[in-house]
Amino acid sequence: MRVALRRGRLEHQRASALITSANDSLVGNLQPEYWRFEGGINVDGALRAEAGPDLIDACLALPIKDETEKRDLVRWTRAVKVHESAVVRCPTGSAVKTTAGSLEADNIIHAVAPDVELTFGRYQGRKGAPEDLLRAAYRSSFKAAADLECVACPALGAGVKGWDPAVTAAFGLEAAASAALANEAPRSIEFVLGDDTFAAWSRVFETLLGPGADDAWTIDPEELVEDDVGDLLPLRDVDEICLPRTLWANPENAGTQTTGGAWRWQPGDPRAV
Repeated sequence: MRVALRRGRLEHQRASALITSANDSLVGNLQPEYWRFEGGINVDGALRAEAGPDLIDACLALPIKDETEKRDLVRWTRAVKVHESAVVRCPTGSAVKTTAGSLEADNIIHAVAPDVELTFGRYQGRKGAPEDLLRAAYRSSFKAAADLECVACPALGAGVKGWDPAVTAAFGLEAAASAALANEAPRSIEFVLGDDTFAAWSRVFETLLGPGADDAWTIDPEELVEDDVGDLLPLRDVDEICLPRTLWANPENAGTQTTGGAWRWQPGDPRAV
């Protein structure tokens, strides 16, 4: 399987499918008073604007699922989802495929990344539920594209969901390797990134896979071996993963805008969901 890093905007990519970072109701930004969307532009919103009404109709036609688990950050009143966002069509950690509307792709795969959880914890490997769900969101999206030639994928969770870009890079690559080993992956995955995340992703890919040719690497399933905690790639040895999951997980960073490639969302910040 081929994996590559590309700078650009997801909605402008040509691929068999585009993977978007969606919310679990699959309604994009239709709840404008929701605190995440005030003045913000995100990957899913930009993609929907380009795709047109066919994509919106396809999402709303999907069945509503019962949901009993906590959704997003409900500790604040304004984080409670209402109106169009009140239902669940794609639970956190999963993915679903729809038409691509007017985009230059055959399908859109909607992947729902978890919130980072605003705790003071660090990366927990397979022990932490948010980490498991982030890994699952990537894995589910690649499995949904297993019969396709090429997919384009953003940095799931690295925007208003709050994950450090290096952590999302490691999970994205680990999920790609796991999908390749299970023969449940497209033949090529292009991770489409903004300038703010590209450097962190490049460092992680070079650490795990070595130098790439033109920001592209080949993952050979026959060379993949699980370690003692079930990782195919040495995630625990990546220096970037020793950082907190998110910038504001450390009290000394409270109120800062950006440190070490991570960021704190502000209204109008054009980052991914």
